[in-house]
Amino acid sequence: PLSTRPSKAVVSTQSTGELPELEGIVLLNIGSWSSGCDLWAGSGLEDLPGKQSPSDGMIEVCGLYSSLHVGRLQVALADPCRLGQAKTVRIVVKSGFVPAQCDGEPWEQSPCIVTVTAHSPALIMTKSG
Repeated sequence: PLSTRPSKAVVSTQSTGELPELEGIVLLNIGSWSSGCDLWAGSGLEDLPGKQSPSDGMIEVCGLYSSLHVGRLQVALADPCRLGQAKTVRIVVKSGFVPAQCDGEPWEQSPCIVTVTAHSPALIMTKSG
């Protein structure tokens, strides 16, 4: 996740307007995150537009309020913060360093523009039913 503190990173979104106060952002193209936590299903938020599918070419964007929020999500005691879906996500890191992670590999990201797009779909195995 990338920090969204105002002095660190700015995330612009056309569909959600102003972002809530977040400590992290998760970009997904699969149905689970962090040992099976599903950020796009359940919690009474099914009426939101956009179903999650690994084959739709969309990236799901979710927010994390804190490390406590992450723990509560894992045991279904908190609602996910769904920010939207997009074909392309652009994150601007204006100054300083922000913690970043991709596929479990962490680093400190210096100022940059990160653009994420769905690319080269692959076959995956999923549990049926």
